[in-house]
Order: sequence, then C-alpha cells, then structure tokens
Amino acid sequence: MSPPDKPLVWLHGEIKTPPFSSAARLEAGLLLRRLQKGELLLEGIADICRREGIRNGVILTGFGSLYESCWSGAVKPEYPPREFFRETSTEALEILAISGVIADYHVHAHVVLSNREKAFGGHVEPGCRVFSLVELAIAKLENLKLQRQLDAETKQKLLQVVDRYDETAAGDTAYSLADTAGHTP
Repeated sequence: MSPPDKPLVWLHGEIKTPPFSSAARLEAGLLLRRLQKGELLLEGIADICRREGIRNGVILTGFGSLYESCWSGAVKPEYPPREFFRETSTEALEILAISGVIADYHVHAHVVLSNREKAFGGHVEPGCRVFSLVELAIAKLENLKLQRQLDAETKQKLLQVVDRYDETAAGDTAYSLADTAGHTP
C-alpha cells in the first residue's frame, strides 16, 4: 500500500521566463552556473548555494561529465527501504541529467549517468569529480522554509516545510537521505 499523496506546498505566482538581464535573473531567482574540470560536484553545488544565498531551491537541470563518481540507491522495492547499494567509478561518464532539491542548504540530488554501453544512476554522493564541465540551472525558492528531518518510520531525512529552522541541523553535510556507508551492495 502506498502512502497517501500529500503535497508539501503549492507554489504559485508570476513566472518570468526567460530571464535574460542580470536584474531579471535576480528577480526570478534563477542561477546558471558551470563547474570546471576537477571540481567536486555535490560539494560544489553546496558551496554555490551558500555563496549565493540559496538556502532553499531546486536544481532544475544539469549535464556534463565526471571522471570520478559515486552514486547510491535502494536495492529492493520494499518500503521503507532497508538495504542500499553504493557504486563508484573512475571511468569517464556523461551526466545525462541531474536534478534535486536544496533544503536549508542541504543538497539532495539524483543523477543519470552513461557510458558507451548503458545508462544508470541514483543519489549523487560526495566525491564526484568533474571531467570537462558541468552546467547547472538552480532556482531559488523565496518565502519558503524547507528542511530535511529524520523520519522515524523510514530512518531517512525527508523534506518538510517548517515554520522555523531547527538550528541543531545547521551544518549538516550528509547528502544522502540514508547512511549508505554501512550497507553492502
């Protein structure tokens, strides 16, 4: 049985696209950014968000390539998930798509990667290193407080709309929703 559909919040308002001028980009809250060869992907996104004041946002799209990569996900289709895989690669891989949510500066992103034979992906984990470049579009969410909070049932940090930030979670550098380090593939 699946959990009932519970939207966190409905966003509405005037949409301004495409934001060509600097003033329009700032007003719309859209950031286009490129990561260069050798930069760390997930850590780089988190640094960008802190530097640009994107406490809450959405990674709308992204693409590029990696030469060191790490991703994770659930092994079995059970709820709540209990077993996770963690994969790493030093092969040059293409990023076909990346998207995610930034909540109180905590970046949670998913990626679709490919090599010459197949496509695969999962949660982006720390340590992914940019090969040639990664280009990203990030939208800043204003007037909304988001935070990941530990869910007792799933033991994962799930997205919540909050009235005020829990400062004990500040500086949280865990990027996954669950600790995959202790789980075997």
